[in-house]
Amino acid sequence: MNVEGTIFDTGKERFNNVWNNKIYFPILENAFESVCNELEEKGIKHVHCFDSLGMTVKDIDCEELTLLVVPLLDCFKERSSSIRPEMYQLGLFNIDVEIFEVQDNILYIPMKNLLVCMTNIFRSGFSVNNFCSSFDSFYVYPKTLTESEKENYVLIRRWKINIATELQDLENSSNEFQQSIKDLEQTYLETIKLHNETNKKIDMLKNIRDDVKNVISKEIEKLKKNRFVKKLTVENNKLVISFGKIYLTGNVITGTKEKEGVEVSKIEKKKILIGDIEFHIDGNEIEVFNESLILNRYQHPHAAGGNMCAGKEKLNIQKLLGRLELNKLASFLYSWVYSYSPDNRPYRTLQDFYNIRKDQPGGVLDVKK
Repeated sequence: MNVEGTIFDTGKERFNNVWNNKIYFPILENAFESVCNELEEKGIKHVHCFDSLGMTVKDIDCEELTLLVVPLLDCFKERSSSIRPEMYQLGLFNIDVEIFEVQDNILYIPMKNLLVCMTNIFRSGFSVNNFCSSFDSFYVYPKTLTESEKENYVLIRRWKINIATELQDLENSSNEFQQSIKDLEQTYLETIKLHNETNKKIDMLKNIRDDVKNVISKEIEKLKKNRFVKKLTVENNKLVISFGKIYLTGNVITGTKEKEGVEVSKIEKKKILIGDIEFHIDGNEIEVFNESLILNRYQHPHAAGGNMCAGKEKLNIQKLLGRLELNKLASFLYSWVYSYSPDNRPYRTLQDFYNIRKDQPGGVLDVKK
């Protein structure tokens, strides 16, 4: 790293090569030029390490703003409460001019054009960036100013910082508003799409309402052609659909067997008769009936008291009913009646049905392998 001609060039003093120490100043080795640029943009003209001066702060009188790193204390040993007394011994506080602690471990001595860092800010890019981002709040001013000029200078700097802060807040707000506008535009487009779809559904339902008899007749004709529908009648003002005898297939315990000298459950895959299930449909609901009900009020592993458990599909059922899409509804019911999900907390397990059906003719069938 060549410091000659840069703000780190402190002449030919004995300790000038301190900046080349990669252990103490890794950021200077990795990003020397960018560090120089950041500090120079803040008006810093020179950077010293205390050891490079060979003198105490009392003897320093800088014509240009100078940054002093004092003096590798937190490089050679852990920071501790002993730092300040040692700094005092080095002559940092033994001076008759005003000293401001502008931030933790950063002092500003206006009459000497000196900023003093009591920690090493050149350990990482984060430390340098943190120092530079805080610089404006130090209210650094030229030492040649009169007291009145200093007050005006600090006041102007303070207003500049206030304006910059307010400007940043406004720009952030503007960016947030811009994002909100984009979100609203997207929401608006999605709302328009939903509005158009809803209007189409309204028109469709109005057409159905004005011609219900004809629509139902057409749907019933479709149902008659549906190869899965075994029974289709109208009873007590309700449409009745049946798919015949319903068998569900699954693993059940059929007895015991001996395994390695221990009696264990014998598990087999069987087809188990659930019963002759019918669906009674009106304009608002579907009721499940089992003509050969064997488990009290449970018509199906996923039905109780005539109510089918359809989970998330309940809304879809209501839509199909409302639109009189009876053939699609029948297809859904066919899929539902032949389903069994032991993981979805059925009202009664397949084992329960097996335990009753196993001694009945046709109650349990073997599964062909």
